[in-house]
Amino acid sequence: MPSNIQFSQSAPPENILEKFAKPTTCDHSDPASVNLMSKEKKSGSAGEKIFLHEPDCRSDDDVAFIKSAPAMELRRRYRAEANAHRNMLSRRTQGAVVHPDLHEFRSFLLLIQPMPGTGMTLDRINNDDPEYAPGKVRWADRHTQNNNKSDTLTFYYTRTGHVYTTSRLAKLQNVSPGAIRKRRREGWSDDEIIEGKRNSSSLMPLSEKKVTGPVVVSSRFPAGLYTAGQLALLARGEAQLTWIANIQFHRDAHHHQWYREVEGEEYMLPTYEELLEILEEHASRITREGHKCHFLRWWRTARPHVVYSNLRPDQREMVVEYDPEWAARQEAREKASLELTDAM
Repeated sequence: MPSNIQFSQSAPPENILEKFAKPTTCDHSDPASVNLMSKEKKSGSAGEKIFLHEPDCRSDDDVAFIKSAPAMELRRRYRAEANAHRNMLSRRTQGAVVHPDLHEFRSFLLLIQPMPGTGMTLDRINNDDPEYAPGKVRWADRHTQNNNKSDTLTFYYTRTGHVYTTSRLAKLQNVSPGAIRKRRREGWSDDEIIEGKRNSSSLMPLSEKKVTGPVVVSSRFPAGLYTAGQLALLARGEAQLTWIANIQFHRDAHHHQWYREVEGEEYMLPTYEELLEILEEHASRITREGHKCHFLRWWRTARPHVVYSNLRPDQREMVVEYDPEWAARQEAREKASLELTDAM
């Protein structure tokens, strides 16, 4: 795990620590029963042009006011932020996911902080990720948002293994970035977007697109990680999917694979020991129970996309401690695979 990983782009360490020092009620025996947690996702070249870490300019009086003021008075003082919060919640009807910690306006202000300047809007750091969550959103001006829309989409070319950004493809094909993004919305595959043309099978109505015969395992995903049905889903363009669960699965799978290709390891939250090192000055306020609960929220959707054999030893120890049943199944599969290999 890179040592510079952050849990929030804007929240100060004290807000992060509350997650680990005060665990909420969660069922540790069943990770699938807890809510989704989030983590920073790298955003490509656009991320290099913006400041992801806003300084905490709030005074103690400001924080005290946010924590104690009546709801109506809070919204009167922070009208612009309230409008942004309301707009964020309304996007759930369009498929966006809002983290539970941001549902309440007061919590939203404490975690994201008030707008640092006039005329700014709430911006998802990575436009491919549908979730609004601490560490995934920031206040941005129009120029920053335009940069973000241009470069956060990436496209993988299966013929060469190269990855292209929206702006690079637009320049190579002499079209606008909007034209590239429109192809993604219309369900074009990455290869079709990069080549600039659709193949005949992609033009068939969705009702006629049925998987027949064995699904060829894409070299982009680790062999054995996904079922044939899941691979068929991942082979489709996102615009061809209708269920939010399928869209989220599709996005998570591609993000985890992108992280493997870029970082050379599995996408995981920091271990308890890593977190103590990252937040050394506040280590006394971090509890292992809080870390476990925080991890299990995130693990709910991350688990299907993690290759156990790729984990570092310390990451394996964390998974064995927090989700022993899943880890035992993975180790049994590893053992069976090794025995089969030895027998051959």
